[in-house]
Amino acid sequence: MDLARLRRSGARPAEAPPAGPAPGALAASSCVEVDRLVSASGGITLGNQVILVGSPLAGQRARLRLDDQLMHVITQDGVLWRTLPCPIPPGQRHRLQGVRLAGPGPLPEAAAAVQRRVSSRGGIQVARQRIQVGMTHAGKIVTVLSEDTSFRLVIGAETVRVVPRTTSREIGRYKAYATRSRPADPAPAVKEAAPCPT
Repeated sequence: MDLARLRRSGARPAEAPPAGPAPGALAASSCVEVDRLVSASGGITLGNQVILVGSPLAGQRARLRLDDQLMHVITQDGVLWRTLPCPIPPGQRHRLQGVRLAGPGPLPEAAAAVQRRVSSRGGIQVARQRIQVGMTHAGKIVTVLSEDTSFRLVIGAETVRVVPRTTSREIGRYKAYATRSRPADPAPAVKEAAPCPT
């Protein structure tokens, strides 16, 4: 009765609700995306597998682009973090939780990651730019993510600082090297005393 009253007042049947990608379209595509929260140990769960993507991303929601045989890990800031072999076969990707068709846009450029050992005075140097990390971090290894206009400093899973990039020089060294201790000087030879004349 209510439907008849609505029709008499000029109501029209509702159209079909907007649908997401059909399972068939997802199954036929080799390029899909999912979002996953990165754990404190730097891992994500994809299907029934735990995959380590990097502890600096801990606590972030990463975008995973599964493209043919590769898996691109993209940070929540839109930076390509790394590329790994894709652990999920194309025929099973449409079953992943939250899966969607990947966008057509090109992948972002990967951020260069370098490592530095913090000096006893709390500083590091990247591409000739001096950066103060802090005395509390002296002796630690810091990962520096080189972005367009800034350096992001990560120790463990924590971003400790983001500083403006003021240098246009290219980065020439990517690994941190332990401080080499200088070899101890050899002990001076002790001259034997001349025997006293008797």
